[in-house]
Amino acid sequence: MLLPSLAKKIVIEVRKLLDEDIIIVDTSGIIISSTDNSRLGNFHEGALLSIKERKNVIITKEMEITLKGVKAGINLPVFFQQKVVCVIGITGDPEKVSQYGELLKKMTELFVQESYYAEQMEWTSRALEAFVFDWLQDKNWTSEFYDRASILGINLNVDRQLILGSFDNLPTMTERELWNQLKQRHYADKNNIFIRWGNNRFLFLLTAQKKHALLDYLKHLKTQMETNFSVNLYFGVGKAVKPNNVSESFN
Repeated sequence: MLLPSLAKKIVIEVRKLLDEDIIIVDTSGIIISSTDNSRLGNFHEGALLSIKERKNVIITKEMEITLKGVKAGINLPVFFQQKVVCVIGITGDPEKVSQYGELLKKMTELFVQESYYAEQMEWTSRALEAFVFDWLQDKNWTSEFYDRASILGINLNVDRQLILGSFDNLPTMTERELWNQLKQRHYADKNNIFIRWGNNRFLFLLTAQKKHALLDYLKHLKTQMETNFSVNLYFGVGKAVKPNNVSESFN
């Protein structure tokens, strides 16, 4: 089911392209977002029909009399992973608004897809942060600990070296982009791990590297980030340790 917050975002974005009234209806037939606030929470029989039949439903003026909560226009089911997650409706002359239908439907499906994958990435990031925190606190690895590592794709059999990074003077508007670039550039080894570590701090858990190679990498990263974002970037480098002794490298 589509969350009302995402439905509202979709309506705002779509309204930038179309002047017609727009509604988004959940899978129970209730309007959860609309350019006309008076329709919020109302039942929409035409959308429910669209959900059940998994196809576009054109609402004529005559159908306004026989179907509950509808206005002339078109209702289009929005699919994600082959399931109908909502219906988007355009109010107006069916002949006029139908030409926007498929474009609007595809656009909405892209919004839903983007939101889903963003949520998945956020969940993975949070799970990874929690795992590393526990890793640094506990040397006694339980079966649950191994299971969590497996789900997150973490190799517990390689020597590690921890890098604690910190930056300052970062404008709020560029913070997200800096985090994204750090995540993308944290060494081309699938065994390496990057997580945020509080405000303006981050951790790299790298596979053990030769000192000169690691130093060259950090100098290069420092230069790039400071040039791109006008920040001061600092690193603390821990020693290389066995995977069950990462707390020593962190300390």
